[in-house]
Amino acid sequence: MNVAVLFTLVASPVLWLSLGLGTVAHAVEDESSAGSIDSGNILSDSTDESLFDENLESSDLVVGIDDATVVDEVEATATPDPEISQAIIPTTETAADALRVGGRFNLGHRSSSSGADGVTNLGGFVPLWQTPGQNIVFLEGGLLLDNGGQLGGTAVVGYRQYLAEQDRTLGGYVAFDNRNTGKASFNQLGFGVESLSETWDIRLNGYVPVGNARQLINSQGSTPEMIGSVPRFGGNSLFFDPVLQNQVANTYQSALGGFDIEAGGRLLQFANGGDLRAYISPYYLNGPGIQGTFGIRGRLATQPRPGINLGVGVQYDEVFGSNIFGSVQLSWPGGPGRSARTPEEQLVARLGSSMERASTVKVDVQNELLVNQFVEGQPILAINPDTGEPWVFIHVASNGNSNGTIESPFSRLADAIALAQPDRNHIIYVGLGNTAYIGDLNTATTLPFVPDNVRLWSTGLAQTVNTQMGQVMLPGSGTGVLPVVLGELTPGTGSQVSGFIEMIARGNVLFNGVQYVGDVNSPNFAAFLNQVPASSNDLGNLNVLFNTNVTAAVSNIELLAPLTFLQIAAINSQIPFRGSVLKIRVTAPVEDSASFDWNFLTNEVTAGLNFRRNDYAFITGNENTSISRLANVFNSTTVLSVGSGFARETGEQNFTFADSFPNGLSFVIGVFDAGLPRILAANERDSALIFNGLTLPFSLQPIEVIPIK
Repeated sequence: MNVAVLFTLVASPVLWLSLGLGTVAHAVEDESSAGSIDSGNILSDSTDESLFDENLESSDLVVGIDDATVVDEVEATATPDPEISQAIIPTTETAADALRVGGRFNLGHRSSSSGADGVTNLGGFVPLWQTPGQNIVFLEGGLLLDNGGQLGGTAVVGYRQYLAEQDRTLGGYVAFDNRNTGKASFNQLGFGVESLSETWDIRLNGYVPVGNARQLINSQGSTPEMIGSVPRFGGNSLFFDPVLQNQVANTYQSALGGFDIEAGGRLLQFANGGDLRAYISPYYLNGPGIQGTFGIRGRLATQPRPGINLGVGVQYDEVFGSNIFGSVQLSWPGGPGRSARTPEEQLVARLGSSMERASTVKVDVQNELLVNQFVEGQPILAINPDTGEPWVFIHVASNGNSNGTIESPFSRLADAIALAQPDRNHIIYVGLGNTAYIGDLNTATTLPFVPDNVRLWSTGLAQTVNTQMGQVMLPGSGTGVLPVVLGELTPGTGSQVSGFIEMIARGNVLFNGVQYVGDVNSPNFAAFLNQVPASSNDLGNLNVLFNTNVTAAVSNIELLAPLTFLQIAAINSQIPFRGSVLKIRVTAPVEDSASFDWNFLTNEVTAGLNFRRNDYAFITGNENTSISRLANVFNSTTVLSVGSGFARETGEQNFTFADSFPNGLSFVIGVFDAGLPRILAANERDSALIFNGLTLPFSLQPIEVIPIK
């Protein structure tokens, strides 16, 4: 049995026994002191006026009778002094007895309201200790039976003190309440203070749930269903782990705490000591599962006659909405009313009135729908719908060292290229590494680097494949960082290259001061590779110098562009015979505002032979279909200091691509030596181009490519 209910069941008989014993003892005391007192009048002060003369006849001491004649006799016999009456200080044992608060039984009912079912209260009020007319310690409690037949309880220990000078009674209490909803049991501690007078009252009550304040009372779940899958790599395959989902509907009951402040006063006064009072009460609710909210309550309370209390009210808050409630309570013996005609009766009524508080724990019913998703079941192998065969992924990372699986990727593109099969199922999947990758460095070959019908993709773009589960974005793709490849990635028939920045150098090209060497077996190739950016994030650190001294033949540059000799010569009206160039190809959608900085430097300053010595810098258009001059000797007007290596320069300039390139960007930039070298001095054959500050903004969607058939 619940501890709180057990406590209430034990406390209630004690309370009733105390009430019974108090009634008998009070009756005996009345007989010994007054001679003849009606045993039905347990509260001896129910209609006393003030102080009584010890020599009054016993018939004059009869109380609790609504008889105007008797009251008039008492008033005529013992008219109180106003000053003494205000203090109500008993001077005799009989007068003290008139101010004594007696016990009573209570039976009441309160209708359903915000967070509380309708409840019937069977209990009582027992004085534990008192100084008549001054203060009292009391116990009030009872059993609570709600409309559903569930049993709870409440117990209050309170104290009240009468302040004679202010004619006001101050009080406070602590309480313990229990509520059983039939599906859960809740406890709360209560505390409060009050200030009562004949005309107006103010109260502060607090409520604190203790124990488990939110309890699950019902849960229903649906059967798990597969709603999708999670792709993952394993070895050289792509798998789908099934994702299941079910819904769980949970119902909770949550005990709410909070506080209320009530203020109000008397509207009407009845001749029999009853009255009509009105109260207004802002309150606050909080608890598990809700946000704290304020509400407002108003109520009317009336005592049509002593022992009968009626009430009606309305309240609103965002948790429970609007509610109308009513209450009724019967007390025996009834005792005097709060608005009785004598100060003694008013004082007794105040000291012995019930605490105005919510003894029923407020409970909010809360429904939650939980959607659970989890991975469970056998993995599903990804199939290429075009071939009906599994997809095969060869993984590459420059810091890898093994066999091309996801667990141990290759470190070189060449190893993956050698393993890939032209069956339309193979995808070479390249992640970022510590250094740039190496592509095709052959300066003369036109053969494809990527085998036919093979996809060469990087993780930089959001790569997707078609499977029996639909279009699936590959795990790890969409990083927004493109790997850099030194060399070309020439695709074969039906191949796709997506998500790379290719850099192909020809001639005398220095990356950050290290000269380009076209053979991986050259002694300083490793040093040069370390200067190549590893990814698109490192482009801003690249500084390239093109020099016309020891350069590549124009025929090699034609293959790289590809442009004809006449196209190259036409932009400067000079015959180029050697140069240094860098081809940059981005296989990603390049947005507008791609740009770089450049500076053309030259030693050709001799006038009169301009038709034979006019070196120039150039750039090709996208896909190298056109060529434009950046600068030539005539544009180099800034004189350089002795020892700089060059006589003149254009100064740093900026070049910005005006368009966006949804299918990728490819351009060649470099410098040509033009003229007749056999009649020029050695230093007059030197010109150079500085290239840096490269910015290549791109989107994450792959470029539009022709599907593999």
